[in-house]
Amino acid sequence: KYFTKVKLTPKNIHDEVVRVSHLASYSLANSEEFEYSKEEFDLCKYFEYLEFRLPKTVYQLDFWSKLLHNCMFGYSHMIHNKQTIIYGVFKNDALVYAVEIKNNKLVQAKAMCNKPIPLEDMIIIKKWKASRYEKII
Repeated sequence: KYFTKVKLTPKNIHDEVVRVSHLASYSLANSEEFEYSKEEFDLCKYFEYLEFRLPKTVYQLDFWSKLLHNCMFGYSHMIHNKQTIIYGVFKNDALVYAVEIKNNKLVQAKAMCNKPIPLEDMIIIKKWKASRYEKII
């Protein structure tokens, strides 16, 4: 369904084998849907010109991981175990960043290929976290 044609390289083959292996083992071991608190869902809003969303399923997190070319899919178990939260950050309905919140702290925020987020957008992400997230705890 979401097959994307890519250049055949050892790294791409490795990445796909690891991804499929994770998906297979994950779907056998855990629920596919993530559960969040009402407060965590309440943060899924527009803040200035960025929109913050939570992944609803393991498969959505996997898709986001592929879009951003990063390893956020590897956090699936920690999300299920309530050890961390990952928000997708969207601009004009396109996923542009991923933000990890752990123990009420902004642990990491990354753009595609784990590149840094532009300062202007990082300031908005920090404002969102500071003005909205503390209300959960």
